[in-house]
Amino acid sequence: MINNVLKEIIINFWEQDIEDYKDRKFKIPELNVKKAISLVWPRRSWKTSLCFLKIKQLVESWLNKRNILYINFEDERLINFNIKDFDTLLKVYFELSWKSTRDKNIYFFFDEIQNVKWWEKFIVRVLNNFDIRIVVTGSSAKMLSKEVDTALRWKNISFEVLPLNFDEFLGFKEESLSEHFEYSIDGWNNYKKLLNEFLMYWTFPEVVLEKNEIIKKSIVKTYYDLIFYKDIVDRFKIRDIANLKKLRKFLTYNFTNLISLKKFADQFKISYPVVLNWYEYFQDSYFGFALKKFNFSIKNVEKSLSKFYLVDNSFFYVNFWQINNLNLSSFFENAVFLEFRKAGFVENENIFYYKDNKFDIDFILFKEWVVIPVQVCWELNEENFKREYGQLEEFIEKFKLEKWYIVLVENKANIIENGRIEVIRIEEMSKIINSKKLGWNK
Repeated sequence: MINNVLKEIIINFWEQDIEDYKDRKFKIPELNVKKAISLVWPRRSWKTSLCFLKIKQLVESWLNKRNILYINFEDERLINFNIKDFDTLLKVYFELSWKSTRDKNIYFFFDEIQNVKWWEKFIVRVLNNFDIRIVVTGSSAKMLSKEVDTALRWKNISFEVLPLNFDEFLGFKEESLSEHFEYSIDGWNNYKKLLNEFLMYWTFPEVVLEKNEIIKKSIVKTYYDLIFYKDIVDRFKIRDIANLKKLRKFLTYNFTNLISLKKFADQFKISYPVVLNWYEYFQDSYFGFALKKFNFSIKNVEKSLSKFYLVDNSFFYVNFWQINNLNLSSFFENAVFLEFRKAGFVENENIFYYKDNKFDIDFILFKEWVVIPVQVCWELNEENFKREYGQLEEFIEKFKLEKWYIVLVENKANIIENGRIEVIRIEEMSKIINSKKLGWNK
């Protein structure tokens, strides 16, 4: 029975045209025959689309489609597929494709492979015995990157792909920013409209492409609940759902703020160790990220309070949109953090915050022993520029840092830079992150 089902799935894939998908900044790299590539991420970040974009690239480079096997284990026809059926899959593929087990340039793509128990043993066996390139994907509900690395015995390279960054958002909207758009009334107004939509509402691909505002909100609410119930409650077998919901609301409402889990636990009379575990689950599921205070001592970093950043601003918007005084600064700060996160900065490894009795620095970038303080400001004017500039200057002097310190702003018009502090907008972040000026790409 499974033999016929697999034949049908494989042949259908070969005969169907490859669907067109919007391009993403992240591309599946060239595959190594001795290591699998695993893609793990939050829900609805379009992992399947990345697989098909890679497959399309391979076919357009004149690779025969029969060199490619694609299986989605979410297919209801494979609901009873088990570890023993992988052998049947191999036999069916090589029988239909007329390929030899010694052939090179064979690619396997396994989508949602975590649905099959002991899948990793099969992947390791294939990597050990064949010259086959493998991509596996799974949602954070059942497959965390740290678990994949352990399961595959380090025969694996993991990548995470988050929702759209600002450049990708513009591409999905089929919009582009003209050179010097800030000096054009129409160009500036269009930029402000797009930026506000990006900041306040959504960066999930499906939501960005949806035209109907009511449906957009409905989709986001669905994601919000799916992550909660499937990726946290079901995955970690949580019984106290009522109090877990309180923590979800607490984290969502207080995004970008310092949070005290001890105070939360005391207020609702919940065991503090339990709350700590729940907090880890929200991070494991990619609901959000916990940022610690910068310190050269790892112990002091771990002891510090954390600031919580949501994976998407829309989680706050769809739950608290009734609040009249929505804080645009918080939306902007959260978006800036996510831009860094999507560029490869990892919380508490090379991006932190800093706060003491004198300084309040939004982000500290720490890479290759270069320390970069980053201050986020929604709009600079003469008054707050002096405050932000003065604080950065003093911070630089105290810690004897070097040049090229950055303030991220929405509007940098009429701001005079002095060479020590550079002012950029959010769409310019990628140029700064990769700049040789920072000493990170020498």
